[in-house]
Amino acid sequence: MPDLQITDLTLKFGGVNALTDVSMTVSAGAMVALVGPNGAGKSSLFNCINRLYTPNSGSITYGEESVLHLPAHRISRIGIARTFQNISFVPSLTVLENLMIADPTARRLGSFGDTLRLPWSVAREKRLRDRALAALDALDLLDTAQRKPKELSFGTLKRAEISRALLLEPTLLLIDEPVGGLNENEIGELAQLLRRVRDDFQTAVLLVEHHMGFVMSLAETVIVLDGGRKIAEGTPREVSSDPKVIEAYLGVAA
Repeated sequence: MPDLQITDLTLKFGGVNALTDVSMTVSAGAMVALVGPNGAGKSSLFNCINRLYTPNSGSITYGEESVLHLPAHRISRIGIARTFQNISFVPSLTVLENLMIADPTARRLGSFGDTLRLPWSVAREKRLRDRALAALDALDLLDTAQRKPKELSFGTLKRAEISRALLLEPTLLLIDEPVGGLNENEIGELAQLLRRVRDDFQTAVLLVEHHMGFVMSLAETVIVLDGGRKIAEGTPREVSSDPKVIEAYLGVAA
């Protein structure tokens, strides 16, 4: 599995620096949390990795591949997948159907062959269905397959979104604020789930999260941004006692 390497990344919006000379590494198989106060640059960094933003300077490489030389639609092809803070499922479709249409191996729907139910079209649909069911089964979600998104709890939808991302067969999974809207029991279950995903699917995980209890119980490495700059990196214990981190969160020097 490759490493993600970010070097001297700077992103500007007008005269404002969203990111300034940020460097970090996410090693293969690592569980890394990116934290910081609101406006610290966390989402901007995710959007650069995912090619929604183009930085002004610096580099992002994944293994031997330069991420910044790729269009956004090709990022998944090198093994990077992302979940978003705001879950988006087609409400009129079942969970299974939502995963099937998101499968990157699917061809364009609504073709002539689909209309006539030709053998190759039927075989393709079965393959997509089997892959989607396997992704749901991996996260203990088979009982949601025929249900509509509105029938499920927010926590279950979060898990289904991770199942959808796993269809991309990622080696690096970017997870944006997964804890928002969950209760304490669901937060604990999600932590266990992400450990399973990392171990069973052999994928590194880089997550953005504000819930520090969740971060400290899950991450092996914590990277802290403040004002678009990296101010700390280390184990949860090291970072939580860093005076710069305490000042960034509490507004007072330790």
